[in-house]
Amino acid sequence: MLERYGIERFITAAKTELVHADSDRGGERKLLRIPFSDDEPLVCLQVHCPSTGALYILRVPPSMRTCHQAAAWIAGFDNPADYKPLEET
Repeated sequence: MLERYGIERFITAAKTELVHADSDRGGERKLLRIPFSDDEPLVCLQVHCPSTGALYILRVPPSMRTCHQAAAWIAGFDNPADYKPLEET
């Protein structure tokens, strides 16, 4: 449903807050937060697929503070310092 609505349109309409931005070998990425008055915030890592250029938003725990921390969590690392990918596939 999000693909039909459009990810970029959703990000704009939801009035997301930019928490952090950086880039890695795959390109630019952003950590976004959408606050809710009656629930925990929705926090997502926005990334582009380096091979297709497709835009994705990947939900992460609300405790994430940096893009690297969020990417490490997605890859299964508890300690972001241990997450050092050599190549994106």
